[in-house]
Amino acid sequence: MESEEAEFRSLFANYLAWKDSQKSQTDGYEYERSFIEFTRLMNKELFDMSVKNTNTDSVTRKKKVQTSLGQVCVDQNHCLTKSGKKGFRQSHYLQELGCYVGQLVPFDEGSVCLNKLSGISLTDKQIERLVHYYGEVLEQLDNDDSVTEHTGKIDQERHYAMMDGSMVFVRKEGWKELKLGRIFAQSACYHEKKRGVISQSR
Repeated sequence: MESEEAEFRSLFANYLAWKDSQKSQTDGYEYERSFIEFTRLMNKELFDMSVKNTNTDSVTRKKKVQTSLGQVCVDQNHCLTKSGKKGFRQSHYLQELGCYVGQLVPFDEGSVCLNKLSGISLTDKQIERLVHYYGEVLEQLDNDDSVTEHTGKIDQERHYAMMDGSMVFVRKEGWKELKLGRIFAQSACYHEKKRGVISQSR
């Protein structure tokens, strides 16, 4: 406890030093940018304190985990170590952030966005691995749901199928044709403001 109190006093002293360094600051942009960078460092130190094992009698193996606040070294039985799926060393929260940007923009742009907006270091290759892995997991879950749906009684309702294709530019591979199929029941079709609408399909 005394050790943590000393660390808190050190953090507060660092804050006062930063505040004192900004007394002559006249640029609002630089003031805010400096504050954000300072608080990121403070948050990392606080995070390190939170995962530190204060039990000096405990001797456990350590594991490095990459988090949104940087890399931390935690005990093998800490909750942060439970994120190592498929060799991943990122925390679950960081994995979620990587998947989120990975589905919005190209992987290299997602890496730049994370670093610019949050100071997070996640390479384009790491984002690609996360997106591919969890994409396959979701695809398998979707397929399992489809199998479950078809193990019941036979659906006698009329169904329709639609197919189309389009050219998509794939990184490092060039243009490729993408085909898309859609199946939906007649009961899923209705009109809204003179437009045909399909409420549900697979």
